[in-house]
Amino acid sequence: MINTALDRFEEGFLQVATKLGVSEELLKSHSNSLKFVVQHVAVTLGDLVEQHPDIANTLLLVAIAELLPLLLPEIEISTLLARWLLRPLLRMFGFGSQGPIKGGIAAWLQRWIFGPTIPEGNWFAMLQRLAMRICRTKLY
Repeated sequence: MINTALDRFEEGFLQVATKLGVSEELLKSHSNSLKFVVQHVAVTLGDLVEQHPDIANTLLLVAIAELLPLLLPEIEISTLLARWLLRPLLRMFGFGSQGPIKGGIAAWLQRWIFGPTIPEGNWFAMLQRLAMRICRTKLY
């Protein structure tokens, strides 16, 4: 499927480029190596999505958070980071709006490192406070 799409794209690109006077042989020599790289990236991304959907979602959110300020400069970056990047990232690690999520990494860390009492102002308390604020805000 990837090969078919790449072949069709190459055909169209070659037609346009040769009409503009570019050497077809030169373009074919470069397009073959480019097709190989694009195919490899597509297969790797497909494997990542299939085998590690949470990591793929996080990487997609990071990419969106990086690209949105370029596409929509009127939206503040802090809003994008808080709502589209930090919320899913904190939830992925088990920080929720009511405290550590049962069975999550945060709950396990709290039991293993701190027990029932979290010292005020340490890294775990700051992450939990941040999650409680961000997870309570509406996305839209």
